[in-house]
This record gives sequence, C-alpha cells and structure tokens, in this order.
Amino acid sequence: MKKINESKIKRLLHEYIKLKPLYKDFSLAVKFILETILKDNQFKYQVVSFREKQVDSLEKKLREDPKLKKLSLKSVQEIDDLAGCRIIFYTDDDVQRFVNYIYKEFKVVKHNLKYSEDDYNVMHCI
Repeated sequence: MKKINESKIKRLLHEYIKLKPLYKDFSLAVKFILETILKDNQFKYQVVSFREKQVDSLEKKLREDPKLKKLSLKSVQEIDDLAGCRIIFYTDDDVQRFVNYIYKEFKVVKHNLKYSEDDYNVMHCI
C-alpha cells in the first residue's frame, strides 16, 4: 500500500494549522444556519454540535486512512471532513424531512448513509 511520505504529512498539517480557525468559524456559521432551519420548521431534536478537526486526528487520518493514501493530495483542503456539524434527531422521519432542507439550503456534493448494529445510524452530507 502506498504511504504518504513524512514531509508531505508535515506540509499538510502545517497548512491545516493555519486554516484551522477558518474551519472553526465555518462550522459555527453552518451550525447557526442548521439551528435556524430546525427552529423555523418545528423540528424536534436533541442537539446540534459543531467542530473543526483536531490536528492529531488529522495526522492519524493522513497516516492511516487507506482512501487518502490512494489520493495524490496537493492541499489539505481536498479532505472533506475538516469541519462538521452534527444533529441528533429523535426519529428517522425527522432526519428524512430535514435532508430536504439541507438540499435546498446547501449544494450537496455527496452524501452517504451508514447503518450500524447498535442503532446509531448516520447520514453524512458534504
């Protein structure tokens, strides 16, 4: 398996450290938009959280993620999970209904569903 070399990892991490505050601000802005949609449309949900990826988590991903090893990354900005928001809903029906609002408000470039045996089901929208 192809390995990302050490100098490339250091370069990508250095690039991300400079951009990290921007990713934090971005995820906070998206959180605000999501909360507005939720409140304006009477959704019942538990929580909306946001985050920018931690540097150590990014480093681990660069070293271990087989999908990234196949890519020829020129910039850290090619990685699609550097910032994110999470909404925890009570019902799957609300998730499905909310997805329609996501597609209206944002340009979704990809999405995927992940189902687990412990009933922690996830829909990722990028």
